[in-house]
Amino acid sequence: MMVAGETAFDALGFALIISAAFSSGFRWALTQILLLRNPATSNPFSSIFFLAPVMFVALFIMAAPVEGFGPLAAGLGALAEKEGAFRGVGILLFPGVLAFLMTASEFALLKRTSVVTLSICGIFKEVVTISAAGIIFHDPLTPINISGLLVTIASIAAYNYVKITKMRKVAEMEVAKSKDGESEATEPMLQAHGGTDGASQRAPSSMTSGLPAAVLGKE
Repeated sequence: MMVAGETAFDALGFALIISAAFSSGFRWALTQILLLRNPATSNPFSSIFFLAPVMFVALFIMAAPVEGFGPLAAGLGALAEKEGAFRGVGILLFPGVLAFLMTASEFALLKRTSVVTLSICGIFKEVVTISAAGIIFHDPLTPINISGLLVTIASIAAYNYVKITKMRKVAEMEVAKSKDGESEATEPMLQAHGGTDGASQRAPSSMTSGLPAAVLGKE
């Protein structure tokens, strides 16, 4: 509904989008396994350190035959000629820095939450992009598009409400279990203290029972 009327339906494009969505979810699931179960990749930045070279080589192998080195060199030359060498390098590096920070934040979020939460954040990013396109660039939004935005925002809010409610219940259960464990741990200590007090009270009578009567009479 958010993008209704934007493009014509194409079966091949639809299949590619579905396969890309499946691959993205599978990738995030494997990344979460690395973050949680492997000590070498337990930190988001260490995960990027190990994964970034592999992703670069894979994308380069797939993109080089399709894009070609000639158009890439021509595009870099045109950018340097128009913007200058220094500014051209800055234009290339700035989106890369933003992408690096976004990936690090996604890895940090994935370590503390689940793949579903990360997917919800991605959908919210699309909502912000479409809303910004309509507000800033004045892209036309039909009533169907606006209805899709509202439905998406309501779904995200409902998911967050259910997630927060579940987290609160789990936290309350953990607090109750910890209190029960503390009470169970203090009961034997109290019983032990009570036993020692009784023994100390009985000690004088047992000690005096063996003394001679003359000594007791003097006392």
